[in-house]
Amino acid sequence: MQKVCEYCGMPFEAKRATAKFCSGKCRAAYSRGTQVCESVPSAVSDARDVMHRLDALGVIGPVKLRPACTIVARGIARALEEAGL
Repeated sequence: MQKVCEYCGMPFEAKRATAKFCSGKCRAAYSRGTQVCESVPSAVSDARDVMHRLDALGVIGPVKLRPACTIVARGIARALEEAGL
């Protein structure tokens, strides 16, 4: 069952209906009131930047690398979409 972590906000596959957190780190950080997952938005932003650059290289990059750049860009886009980001 798909749920959203109450600490970091990331979607995760819950093994139990009562699961609230995506990991032990998030559960412990929530209990302590600390920040563990503050880099998630930054990582998502970086992934989007890389995706856009690879997408552009798929059109204007070296001819031999264009197909690979396009495939990788589409893979990143698909992963972000599947994660709900």
